[in-house]
Amino acid sequence: MLSRRGVPRLAQTIYSGGDFPVSLASDGKLLYVLNSGSDGTINGYTINQAGLLTQHPNSLRILGTGQNGPPVGGARNLAPGDISFDRLARRLIITFGAGIELGEGKLFSFLLGDDGLPSEQPTITVSQGRLPFSLAHTRHGIALVADALGPDAGEPGSGIGGGLSSYSYSETNLLSPIDTVANETIETCWVRSSHRSDIVYTTSTGSGALGSYSVSRNGEITLLNNRLVSDLESPTDFALTKNDRFMYVIESAAGRVRAFRIRADGSLVDLGTTSGLPTFEADGYAPQGLAVR
Repeated sequence: MLSRRGVPRLAQTIYSGGDFPVSLASDGKLLYVLNSGSDGTINGYTINQAGLLTQHPNSLRILGTGQNGPPVGGARNLAPGDISFDRLARRLIITFGAGIELGEGKLFSFLLGDDGLPSEQPTITVSQGRLPFSLAHTRHGIALVADALGPDAGEPGSGIGGGLSSYSYSETNLLSPIDTVANETIETCWVRSSHRSDIVYTTSTGSGALGSYSVSRNGEITLLNNRLVSDLESPTDFALTKNDRFMYVIESAAGRVRAFRIRADGSLVDLGTTSGLPTFEADGYAPQGLAVR
């Protein structure tokens, strides 16, 4: 929670329902956490007016990913990575990568009942990319997936492989592939969609780049600039303000947050950085996610 001066303070600690929680999704009334360790689980909570969480009864679901303990090293690529509500909060979608080996990435989709409880079993869709990492939705409800390894990726270490894929939802709850676009960058991991336009952005951690795209109402993707910003130091998560005026990007290798003003055409104006965050090199860990208002 935030103080009146905007300083975060710990309000509550609650069990996540599994091992190695990595991602959260909230529609304002419900919050679901994705635990990527062990066999993979999702677990739900209700949010009261004070922002405190209460376990949502019977909301725990096991993904059955077949792992043992927390994902470490290369196994992190084989773990569920992100969870998201769809645009109307009728589904929960989870990405599950195939890692650097040739294989199929997967997308898990749970239908949500009127009581906020997921279906007993997910519908599983084979993803267009081999390593789907994070999720977002356009203002028209199209699901977007950042692929750290796309369908046409080169061999590990080749320096090519990232991309963006789009999906629609079928009546059977499968995610139907629409389009996929390679961007010739390394490790395209995070995707965020504008709230009021058709512009979409991704960060590619291995290339230190931020790319931009246009996604049509029916999900067709056009790459605008795969290196709209090219001097980021290991960018990870990023966020846009709700009015689409500003963007903030974590530079994990530098221990800082880079701020940009977003022009009407989707281009960016660099506003500088705020430093002082931990880094992997100095501290053994670094921030991986952020949220803005």
